Amino acid sequence: MKQTLLAAAVALLCLNEARAQQLEVGFSGGISQYYGDLAHQWIHQKTIHPAISLVTTYHISENYAIGLSVGHTTISGNDALSEDDFLQVRNLSFRSPVTEVRGLITWYPLPFRPGSRTWFPYVQSGLSLFRFNPQANYKGEWIALQPLGTEGQGTSTFPGRQPYSLTQIGIPVALGCKVAINEYLFIGLETSLLWAMTDYLDDVSLTYVNPDVLIEENGLLAYQLSNRTGEFLQAEPLNLGNGSMRGNTESLDQVGYFEVTFSVLIPGVSKSWFDPHRKQLNCSF
Repeated sequence: MKQTLLAAAVALLCLNEARAQQLEVGFSGGISQYYGDLAHQWIHQKTIHPAISLVTTYHISENYAIGLSVGHTTISGNDALSEDDFLQVRNLSFRSPVTEVRGLITWYPLPFRPGSRTWFPYVQSGLSLFRFNPQANYKGEWIALQPLGTEGQGTSTFPGRQPYSLTQIGIPVALGCKVAINEYLFIGLETSLLWAMTDYLDDVSLTYVNPDVLIEENGLLAYQLSNRTGEFLQAEPLNLGNGSMRGNTESLDQVGYFEVTFSVLIPGVSKSWFDPHRKQLNCSF
């Protein structure tokens, strides 16, 4: 009797593992919104951009999954969209592509059992590695800002300011819900926020640099794109030297996403790749 109960318990556990371990692939599309020194509203139609990503998810249990996603979007910001007179005079703007790879852990508060219910809310987080390249439009031409050192990077006056890397890490956090069309197909909505571990998505973070220092050591173009007050005033640029605040050093940049998701379970792959007989648990009797 004890052996029968033990065999039944092991069989049930193996069946649960076989059902839980499934491979899911999909894609998502939607919009992104940048938040940083050059963002002046929570959402603005002129700074919303398309976003797309490809996602692979491995369901390791009914409540947890691990995954990998690759995504791309564009972000932008512009002082011209601010209602603050000082920020309008500052007159900075940028755009940047963002290409991102995320390693993700997903938690389902309701067990992920396709066929037993139709909707599956989830919470998600992980680690992001992304590439960006802020650019400014100057006289009709888009110019990469990082090589210029607009905040005195690489100058003798600010030896501690080194050029920032265009490859950075971030922490993504997401909330979403999938709805089952059938046992294998899903559609859903997801909102996420990427906390970038940099304040330079927009090339704005610290202070202005004395014009003579910036022009002599980093070039005239670096100064022209660092201090653009003259273009707004249609006069000489304001005299903003060392110590004059250019950005907010107390907060890092962020990117928000709102996307529609589409995904499919691949049962054939799940059965062959995640055969319970390949586990340490012996499911044969």
